[in-house]
Amino acid sequence: MPSTHIASGRAFTYAANIGKISRSEIGFRHPVGLARGKDDTLYIANWGDEASPNARITKCSISAQGWIADIGAPGNGPGQFLWPGGLVSDAADRLYVTDQADHKVVIFQGDGQFIGKWGLYGAEDGEFNSPAGIAIDSNENIWIVDSKNHRIQKYSNDGNYLYGFGRFGSEIGSLNNPWGIGLDIADNVYVADWGNNRVQKFSPDGIPLLSITHADTSTDSLN
Repeated sequence: MPSTHIASGRAFTYAANIGKISRSEIGFRHPVGLARGKDDTLYIANWGDEASPNARITKCSISAQGWIADIGAPGNGPGQFLWPGGLVSDAADRLYVTDQADHKVVIFQGDGQFIGKWGLYGAEDGEFNSPAGIAIDSNENIWIVDSKNHRIQKYSNDGNYLYGFGRFGSEIGSLNNPWGIGLDIADNVYVADWGNNRVQKFSPDGIPLLSITHADTSTDSLN
């Protein structure tokens, strides 16, 4: 039953659960990422586990709380992943999925048809070491958190490397195993800087603008 909770003057209403523990259909096995698709759909990345490898994407209906399709399968072949993590859907309902263990991005049509992939393991421009969060900007460019290379990389939506920023460290503008990413309407980039316990904001050109840490009054933090 829906229930409403008030916190800091805002009302939050619980609506429903979707799914249960399962290896197929409307069920999840260690869900780690999600993306909103077209027409009331939701995509969820499942890791599976060593005892039950079941890396896949579950597509379901939000309003009907029903399973639509399983996308992908465990493995490192076409349309497969070892460790899916971040995912995002573009305006054409193409789905982009990062594979942290196979260091690549896998692309599907919204109906689950495999389109292609890009990415290689390494530390050079355009290469990955455990790609994680992923986002799309207003020009349909793809932003990817290259977690273990401690940087953010930007690509065209057909996989051409454009540029990147970030380096390992704890000073403002540096990163330590970042994971999540989000963009605002001005295409500013927000990065969950996991190893530094903060969120950093960058301009679209990679200039550090803000560091959000614990509650204090320093010039580079927010309460």
